[in-house]
Amino acid sequence: MLRNIIAISTVAAFALTAPAFAEYSSAEETVSQSVIMTGDGFFPEVTYSHPGRSLVFHNESESTIIIKASDESWETDEIPAQTSKTLRLTGEMQKSFVVDGNASVMGAFSFEPAPTHE
Repeated sequence: MLRNIIAISTVAAFALTAPAFAEYSSAEETVSQSVIMTGDGFFPEVTYSHPGRSLVFHNESESTIIIKASDESWETDEIPAQTSKTLRLTGEMQKSFVVDGNASVMGAFSFEPAPTHE
């Protein structure tokens, strides 16, 4: 129970401070967006981005993970617990991804505009 409360608190803290995690490089104007892996899933489940940007996967679980495309066309290096890895996005990449060894933990990125809630 305490572990779930901590995970939810961590996700909430990242959600409230998400703009602070956008990293800008004056040389390339590169933008990074954070995706948090809690062990139970990805937050956000779908990240709306653009080719040329990067996703920074934050492993908030208790074990080392590898994230890979659902069609296995790309994968990250190992991401130890409580560390991060960056993945640069290209227009040709498979957009859905899973945790290696656990296909029920799924996430995705999209190059479509984010939905609006009117």
